[in-house]
Amino acid sequence: MSTVFLPNRRKSLYHRIQIPRRLRPYFDGRAEIWRSLKTTDKDEARTRIAHWQSRAQRVFAVFRKHGNDMTQDEREALVERWLNEALEQAEDWRADSGPASERDNEDYWFGLSHMFDDAQEDLIGRNYTPVGQEVDELVKRAGLPAMNHSGTDFGRLARLLLLAKMEYTRIESDRLDGIYVKKNGHLQPALAAHPSPKPIKPTGPLFSKVAQQYLKEVPRSVGSATQMKVEHQTFLKAIGGDKPIDAITKADCRTYKQDILDKRKLSQATCMKKIFTLSGLFTWASKQGYIPDNANPARGLAPDKKAARKEAMRRRPFTSEELLKVFGSQEFIAQRQTRPERYWLCLACLFTGARREEIGQLQIVDIQEEDGIPYFNITPEGDGEKTVKTEGSERRVPVHSSLVKLGFLEYVESIKTAGHSQVFPQLKKQHGKCSGPVGKFFARLMDKVGLSDPRLVLHSTRHNLVNGLRAAQCPRETIDLLDGHRDGSVHEGYAHLDKLPMRLLRDGLERLGMMN
Repeated sequence: MSTVFLPNRRKSLYHRIQIPRRLRPYFDGRAEIWRSLKTTDKDEARTRIAHWQSRAQRVFAVFRKHGNDMTQDEREALVERWLNEALEQAEDWRADSGPASERDNEDYWFGLSHMFDDAQEDLIGRNYTPVGQEVDELVKRAGLPAMNHSGTDFGRLARLLLLAKMEYTRIESDRLDGIYVKKNGHLQPALAAHPSPKPIKPTGPLFSKVAQQYLKEVPRSVGSATQMKVEHQTFLKAIGGDKPIDAITKADCRTYKQDILDKRKLSQATCMKKIFTLSGLFTWASKQGYIPDNANPARGLAPDKKAARKEAMRRRPFTSEELLKVFGSQEFIAQRQTRPERYWLCLACLFTGARREEIGQLQIVDIQEEDGIPYFNITPEGDGEKTVKTEGSERRVPVHSSLVKLGFLEYVESIKTAGHSQVFPQLKKQHGKCSGPVGKFFARLMDKVGLSDPRLVLHSTRHNLVNGLRAAQCPRETIDLLDGHRDGSVHEGYAHLDKLPMRLLRDGLERLGMMN
């Protein structure tokens, strides 16, 4: 700030206030402000200059400390705008993409489920890095200065955005059932958007016949179709036998739900999936004219998605017997020839402890070598839209000797020779994820081999890695590097862990081979 006397035509004096460079965005980019002192007396002018300097310094101090602060209404307005646009984009996609099969809807729901889980996990863990770029874009589009990512204002906006993402998945999930209602300027789901249909005299075909026609016109894989046939029979047994499809009531579907939860003791997440699948059949039946429009008796009966997914987040590692049951099954082994992406992705998760999506998005260039040791280079860098969960998730993980012996490197070479850039070119991104279909396959495989514990999923292999390496007395810093879950204490004690020789990482990982 400098003092400059500048008389105008009337001989009054002016004072120039220079604005610090970093604060200029708050003053429309201006570098200085001129202030009339309203006097021609220099002694009086000096007194007024001191007053204005003091006020200016206080203003600058406030902007330095709270310049990026936003009101709660302003934060909510930014996030509401994001939610509206995201929902409109989803509607545009549905309008332009043509008819959707039941499988398309299931895949879409699966992607929404993962989006919800990721947002909820980041919210609980206070991990705002994954949405940092989106927050920056929201602020930039609003014409506001960039935020400090370590500041309170950024954290509050990031948390609102994560909540909006969870709300987006809930709205979109209900839209799959065709439930819309106008509210707050955009279409949202309603818990009771449609009244219960009036009782009518049953005239339709038997449920078993409709289910048979459904599987014929909406084909599934052999394994999936077999599971659905078995579940349809279980449904009929629960409601007292086969009956016309238009005679099946919401009370019948509630009885089936209680059978799943109370008699079969299945998880809320599994119940949600089974009710959703049954609802899909009734929705199809409505389109075929077998039941009245909006008379789906299974609609709205699925357990609360939030509670089901929270329950599903509690994981445990596989036992040795359970691992053998899954990975030693004939159906899994057969995937090597028929669906190699399923075979190798699941095994890579088992022998690296990596997250499913980290493996699914790997590119050929990510399979590298150091000192003759092949390794996975897990990084967001490269072509396409690769991501990692946190900065600590970027890591190098040796290719376990068991994967080498099974022929993983030969598989990668064959894919490279075929001209593909992705390790698993069969997987296509949907809603930012590419490995969802493999997760669905693994869940079906678990059911088929008799493992119904909801705490066991493909992600449980991460628990196996950490528990196995700890039991084998692997150094903690090596475990942290291999599973990509480092914390501040580790970084403080080992400033250059990412520079550890690949040989040490390999020796640590190979301790898994010493386990029973």
